[in-house]
Amino acid sequence: MSNNRIINIEKKYKIYIYGAGNMYNRLSDYLRFQRNRIIVLGIVTTTKLPYYTIDGYNCFSVNEVDLNEADFVVVAIEKWEEIRDFLLKKGVLRKKIIRDKVFELPNFDIEEYVELINSRVTIFSNYCLGGMLYHELGLEILSPTINMFCTGKDYLEFLENYEYYLDCEMKELSSDCDRELSQKIGEVYASVPKGILGEKLVWVFNHDVDLSEAIVKWNIRKNRVNKQNVVAIMIIHSEEDAYQFEKLSIKRKIGIYYKDLHIKQVIYCPEWNDIQIRDRFGGSWHSYANNYMLDTKGFASPINWIKFLLGKEDYIRRI
Repeated sequence: MSNNRIINIEKKYKIYIYGAGNMYNRLSDYLRFQRNRIIVLGIVTTTKLPYYTIDGYNCFSVNEVDLNEADFVVVAIEKWEEIRDFLLKKGVLRKKIIRDKVFELPNFDIEEYVELINSRVTIFSNYCLGGMLYHELGLEILSPTINMFCTGKDYLEFLENYEYYLDCEMKELSSDCDRELSQKIGEVYASVPKGILGEKLVWVFNHDVDLSEAIVKWNIRKNRVNKQNVVAIMIIHSEEDAYQFEKLSIKRKIGIYYKDLHIKQVIYCPEWNDIQIRDRFGGSWHSYANNYMLDTKGFASPINWIKFLLGKEDYIRRI
């Protein structure tokens, strides 16, 4: 008689740790709680260390091992992007390179994180929050809306018709529009590079000096968009925009607002009502919201971002 019983054996992930300094010291504490899910193959550094083991883990130079034999290479270096690029040149697969900081995330579950890596999620955002998420989670950037911002109405139009607008050419905004634009986005951005999409939607490249370079980045990243896995994030400035955001056809979305509108997909940030908080951020709501949602500046984010990006229902941390 055949035995049809299915035995569920949890996978153990094999990793190399790149780096043996202070960031490794911090990572080692988190790895103790992941022993049942992770096998450390060794610690890797650019040059051979003058000792053989650390915490029982064998030490290697980067040229002594095949890093692709591991499931992941965990980069425990502050400037982790530089090591990521170095590893890519050595032939390590992008999906195998992760940053150590993800182990510090609240309620971190490596199985969920692996699922997120493989999901190849595109995050649209009207401010820096989307790019900050990609950076904090160590994910490949699969969205053009990085290091720039777009005003509410234009951004909502983009989200409602993003497939059309991704096919449009990003062009330089003509100087004829400067006066109207200054009123729209504020005089502080008058000298910042700006582009126009579909002859209609204005994007402000506030982290770029050269517009042509910004447009090149836009085009590279828009070609990476995964249209089968899109989420939208919006820092909201008006009730009207909040209700319009709720009606968008994009199913997975999170809005952030400083009023409680009792909208499921719009997170209420009550702390913004504290005048000391507002003064701390110079009255900049979007700057505060970026930090508030990512556990920085002393705030505890109301969102478990990995769960949200995976489309799980239990992504809210606070009620």
